[in-house]
Amino acid sequence: MFDIGCQFESDSPLIFKKENMNIYLVADTHFSHFNIMKYCKRPFSTVEEMNEVMIDNWNKLVRPNDEIYHLGDFGFGSHEKIKEIRKKLNGKIHLILGNHDIKGRLDKLRVWESVQHAKHIKGLDKPLYAVHYCPKVWYNSHYNSYGIYGHSHGGLNSYAEKEGKLLDVGVDTNNFKPYHLDEVLEIMKTRPDNFNYIKRRTT
Repeated sequence: MFDIGCQFESDSPLIFKKENMNIYLVADTHFSHFNIMKYCKRPFSTVEEMNEVMIDNWNKLVRPNDEIYHLGDFGFGSHEKIKEIRKKLNGKIHLILGNHDIKGRLDKLRVWESVQHAKHIKGLDKPLYAVHYCPKVWYNSHYNSYGIYGHSHGGLNSYAEKEGKLLDVGVDTNNFKPYHLDEVLEIMKTRPDNFNYIKRRTT
């Protein structure tokens, strides 16, 4: 069983994984953001094309009862536009606020399962900490816990691969689709120990 604790202005109840539910992780979709196609060299001609591809990729993986944690920068445009896109996406979306979400006040929309600045998932072999910006240290990183982030659009991949158990789960790093939690855990097995890892004494 997985239990997921969140950090925000107030405490929230733990959410337990059900047998018929999967967990997905994603970041930096930037729905309807024209300039992101140029900044990140996304292979789309229009925002409509970009949105359609990402929505299709998302729904091919995520089922209506699945949980998906979006690590920030969901989309651009009016609140009505954001709600329109949200309605097209499968799954129960938990929003971890990114810089553009805060600016666009997406936390005010009642379309999310939860909204917070960071989360950690316990019940794995090691805790997994989720936040928008790439962290240097995080919850239990000195015990080799996992850290996932967004914001950098793959620009810190070479750093993360050498630094420790870190992974950018943004769509630009995964062919414009979310990661399944199991994929993330497999990737973490290939990463070195965290730089601040304190090995527990065995004697």
